Amino acid sequence: MTISRTEWGKQFNRCWICGAVDGWNGNRYTALETHELVGNSRRARALTIAPSWLRVCSDCHSQLSSSPSVEELARSLAIKAQYDPENYDLEAVNKLLSPNRRGGWSDGPVTQSDVDAMAEVIFGRNR
Repeated sequence: MTISRTEWGKQFNRCWICGAVDGWNGNRYTALETHELVGNSRRARALTIAPSWLRVCSDCHSQLSSSPSVEELARSLAIKAQYDPENYDLEAVNKLLSPNRRGGWSDGPVTQSDVDAMAEVIFGRNR
């Protein structure tokens, strides 16, 4: 069953990067948004699959790149694996990045080792 971006987003009430809660926080309103890990010319494809989505506040969203480096993508994927393990799919994200829509790179631009190393940096442990 495929979930819509809207329904998927409703499952999460905090920014996965800074922890801000959706809604009023004292005298400040925090709006959560859905960021696609892959953007630019590949964004249309990324809009359709949950493995490419992160839930972030508007402040953090403005700091994320639509053309992330391998390191930035590994960081986002480590966060995805932590907060949305059901939809974590490294192969699906790597296929989005592929110049060949049918196959993708044999090992992708991001490896599981890259993601695990970033998880260790962010969360102090491997996935």
